[in-house]
Amino acid sequence: MASEVETFEFMCTSCGISHLLSLDGILMGFSMEYQRQIAINKQCPLCGGELMVIGPKDQEPFYRTGKTP
Repeated sequence: MASEVETFEFMCTSCGISHLLSLDGILMGFSMEYQRQIAINKQCPLCGGELMVIGPKDQEPFYRTGKTP
């Protein structure tokens, strides 16, 4: 049985656009500036900016709900 790759929401730190991306092949690091995980080897497809992890695809993130996970 093949495992399903999770899809996460990433937000560009430059243009602010969110993207839903598969975690497959994405290397993660930690940004001290944003205090969040960031994608090391993947940039924003629109502007080339740095992408930070917001959360799993179907989970409402903090900035939308105001509730801490």
